[in-house]
Amino acid sequence: MDAHDSVVKDKFENIYTIKRKQNRSKTFEARMIADHNETIFGCFLSVYDKDGNLLVKERLFYEEPDEYLFNSRIGDIKWLDNSTIVYTSNTKQELARFSLN
Repeated sequence: MDAHDSVVKDKFENIYTIKRKQNRSKTFEARMIADHNETIFGCFLSVYDKDGNLLVKERLFYEEPDEYLFNSRIGDIKWLDNSTIVYTSNTKQELARFSLN
């Protein structure tokens, strides 16, 4: 059995934080989360309050689980103010905007 077969057999799942950023007042933390398994790569934006409570979870994109494909789609997250965060592409184009209001 090769490594790929072993990963599929074990129903490999890998969830990790790609990026994290706090807003200016440090009341919220946004995290770009990867949820990677043998069939799909999912990228999500999660926002937590200072007590660690999940306030927002939004899908940014899904891609095949090939690092050459999904790495090119991972952009950046940036707080515009204390309650608005944007997800941008590698070319700085705004792809999504989320507000906590």
